[in-house]
Amino acid sequence: MATYLTRPVWDFEIDWDKPTLSPAYDAKPLRYGFGAPLYAPTQYQIARGWSAKLQLHSAAQIAAYEAFSDALKGRFKGFWFPEPRVAMTVLGSAAPGEFTVRECGLSTQWSAGSPYLLWIVDPSGVVPAQGATILGVSAAGDEETVIISAAISPQPGWMIRRLLYARKGSDSERWRCVAEHREEREIAIVERPQEYAALETGEEPVYLYRFESDIVGEAGTVSRYTSLVSSYTVDGETYAPLPINHRAIVQSDDPQEERLTIETVLKESTPWYAYVRGEPERPLRVQVLKVQYGASTGAEVLFTGECQASPIDGQKVSMEFTSWLDGAVRVPTMLYSSVCPNELYEPTTCGVDPAAHELAVTVVSTSDLTITVSGAGLIAQPAGYFAHGRLVLGTGVNQEVRGINGDTGVTAGAVLLNISMPTQTSVIGTTGILRPGCNRKGVTCLGKFGNKPRFGGFENLPIKNAVVTPAGVQGGPGKGK
Repeated sequence: MATYLTRPVWDFEIDWDKPTLSPAYDAKPLRYGFGAPLYAPTQYQIARGWSAKLQLHSAAQIAAYEAFSDALKGRFKGFWFPEPRVAMTVLGSAAPGEFTVRECGLSTQWSAGSPYLLWIVDPSGVVPAQGATILGVSAAGDEETVIISAAISPQPGWMIRRLLYARKGSDSERWRCVAEHREEREIAIVERPQEYAALETGEEPVYLYRFESDIVGEAGTVSRYTSLVSSYTVDGETYAPLPINHRAIVQSDDPQEERLTIETVLKESTPWYAYVRGEPERPLRVQVLKVQYGASTGAEVLFTGECQASPIDGQKVSMEFTSWLDGAVRVPTMLYSSVCPNELYEPTTCGVDPAAHELAVTVVSTSDLTITVSGAGLIAQPAGYFAHGRLVLGTGVNQEVRGINGDTGVTAGAVLLNISMPTQTSVIGTTGILRPGCNRKGVTCLGKFGNKPRFGGFENLPIKNAVVTPAGVQGGPGKGK
């Protein structure tokens, strides 16, 4: 099967005895104030449709057509369709990349702003058929010279047809069995606007969205989406189709003011569905990438940021993301405090290994902001041992992460936890991971985690600064005379 600009070219014999041609121009009325309607085209060229019969004379032809049709996925993917009529009569070629034809009005039809592609066929088969774009046309008398993008020299007798970007007109097919291994199929082909050809043949970029939701010390979930109608794989990662798009990236002199709005739909399997139940426990980050259609490597990162707001209007979601990546370098500051400023389990500062402290648990009961879990590793611990920790229940789209505000202490292999938010999908029997927390005090860092060398607080820091605290003056009323 021949291809041009990554898309297949129709190469099946059609019975054009009784074809039906239905041209239509996509013009929309635009009304301004009380004036007369003005019309503006929304595509580059006239769109045409054909209904005809396709003759398949052998098992090989039937199999080839089935493979061609299956790859199109119904009406989703386009293909190149050589217009049935022979567009011009070739007179000769003076040099590769140009040829002369009998005058056919091409110089008035072609313009630099209207794509005009050709399918050039050598009937002898010596030169393989190939596509080319018209780069220029000049007229002289009753002849026209055509400059094309392909370095070939068409000769008299060669067939040159206009190459149209089209799709199947219907998801269903009708066919009639004429004899064994002979079929007659009725087909409908519709020309697609040239804008689609630019996108689907790699002349326009494809935008990809990689969402990640995690917290320090815990494995997060990654979701990948693309606005294409079918999945797209690049750099070894597959992006699923979803109605999604983004607005322009907003930048300013303020390093904290790089913003991006992503609009999409509300679905249970998406990471932003957690916003329906209120503020999620996990932060949501996005990476927007761009790649040329057809490329399998080399995706370019355009934006990376964290979700700050996710307004939901029915099934529409508008997520606001902010990023500091392209702003001025922020100089970190040192905070002096009696408690540790490090985030528990963060590898570069705290350094505590979460795997050494996490426990496998099972939900025993749940009620609003309290939940009881049990596990073989739960040994006698004082009340508050798991305070400021995390409880992760379930997996996949049903995974829920809850902060622990306090606990009653371990009794008989079970503990009652006071959590930050009621659970939605976790029920009795749901399994998960329980991770103790830290109150950021030095005694806890040493006795609970054995991590005192990385303690970032100053336990002996005075509450008051004697240098700037004014001295107190004591005295009583003077003795009068």
